Amino acid sequence: MTPDPRYIYYSASHRECLAQMTYGVHNRRGFIVITGEVGTGKTTLIRTLMEKLDENTRVAYLYHAILGAKGLFQSILRDYKIPFDRRDTKTDLMYLLQDFLFSLEESDENAVLIIDEAQNLKPHILEEIRLISNIETPKKKLIQLLLVGQPEFAKILDRTEVRQLKQRIALRFHLTRLNREETEAYVSHRLRVAGYARRNPLFTRSAIDEIFLNSGGIPRAINIMCDNALVMGYSVGADQITPGIIGKVQFSDEYQELNTLSLSDPEEIEIRNISTDNDFPEIVMTEAHAFIEENEDSAFKKLMKNMMFWRKRQSNIHVT
Repeated sequence: MTPDPRYIYYSASHRECLAQMTYGVHNRRGFIVITGEVGTGKTTLIRTLMEKLDENTRVAYLYHAILGAKGLFQSILRDYKIPFDRRDTKTDLMYLLQDFLFSLEESDENAVLIIDEAQNLKPHILEEIRLISNIETPKKKLIQLLLVGQPEFAKILDRTEVRQLKQRIALRFHLTRLNREETEAYVSHRLRVAGYARRNPLFTRSAIDEIFLNSGGIPRAINIMCDNALVMGYSVGADQITPGIIGKVQFSDEYQELNTLSLSDPEEIEIRNISTDNDFPEIVMTEAHAFIEENEDSAFKKLMKNMMFWRKRQSNIHVT
């Protein structure tokens, strides 16, 4: 799933995280550290922040943190569009960056360096980043450094060899998972952005319960589960996504064969016999686009596979 800012949902934690990042950049606070579990939306918030920054703020965004010292400076200069020679030493590259930052100061511009996946940074690279923060005037920081990583990055910052960097951190925030209510609001929000406008919820409340239970409130896991559920729901003609459908897709993106299930659940849906192309349900596919972003091709391959399966089967089934 791609980190598309159009679909961002502001839980209390996400709203506070973006506010902290924005405040830190605009007020030139220097070091800002954001941590959060895999899939909680850190990169989406980075993209959102970048869209909100004005034209007087230059941004360098590094999303591959496994670099040597020279590679780090080359990547920073490349993102800032600062010309350099491959034969330049690390010191040469440092001076090029310093000259660039002072030129921005003269024109009253700001600079931001964002490093994603910061948990992969080695201690000696963190020290190089600390030295970059030394480029300043007596009154202000010339570059704002935003380090974003998984929870283990906090443990790295507790190491003795990086204590100098830790002391310079001005703002620090941990992004949390969604709770049950936020999960339901999150799913509704993404469907609404994608164009779903019907009055009846596409996912039943008990289906949302299953999604929350099995995703742990991790947005990326919710996306994948809903993506698979929507494709399966479309292929079998369901008007709503129920716990039975969620149960079939929660552990794998390969759909299991649907057997006839018990009819004891009041939310179960009877699926009619599918015999012709015209018999497929009128569920507009844009309703699924919130969850089919990056993997559209594979999703539609799975859809076609299921369509062929159900046409061959020619039987009535029930899905709870």
